[in-house]
Amino acid sequence: MDDVVLKITGGTFCGRNLHSPKGLETRPTAARIRQSIFDILINSTKGFPALLSARVLDMYAGTGAMGFEALSRGAGEVVFVDSSRRAARSIKQNIQELKVSDFCEVLSCGVFDALQNMEARGEVFDFVFMDPPYAAHKKRLLTIERLLNMSILSPGACVIVEGPSKSHGGLKRDEYCLNDDFPQLDEVCVRKWGDTKVRFFLYV
Repeated sequence: MDDVVLKITGGTFCGRNLHSPKGLETRPTAARIRQSIFDILINSTKGFPALLSARVLDMYAGTGAMGFEALSRGAGEVVFVDSSRRAARSIKQNIQELKVSDFCEVLSCGVFDALQNMEARGEVFDFVFMDPPYAAHKKRLLTIERLLNMSILSPGACVIVEGPSKSHGGLKRDEYCLNDDFPQLDEVCVRKWGDTKVRFFLYV
């Protein structure tokens, strides 16, 4: 089966291909958005943690593009979580091709099971990328709630949540105001690119 090919936008692996099976029900973040997100994380004065040697959690990972972008820019370890076996196989293929197996782990299960597993192992993360299906607003909120109720975020950790910039699935745009629901998260930056809105939070 032919692959859909993405490219890493910066860092050590800049220009290297990432593969995802054709027909996989993922919505890979566009290259320009990925590059912009990491430009913000690296160059902003908002107090984001340093990417160098950071531990990164890529939930609803899909192609794993966000996690690989972080690894390319110096992250120390990335855990990819996706319930799709096809997505997990694709991520593992990319790990092998980039020769980064010592720095990556793939959990092919639901995010709630993954969070429980990681908390039991005492894992802590500096960055969390989260990009659930745009229409899954309740799942997005429940995922954040579970994340905040577990001891897996380091002090000052950055949580990046991707979602729609316009009304989607019958929900009004204002219903995506996550920081009103979770006072532990301080929204320090919001960016829109077309139909995509990305929120940057710091864990306080």
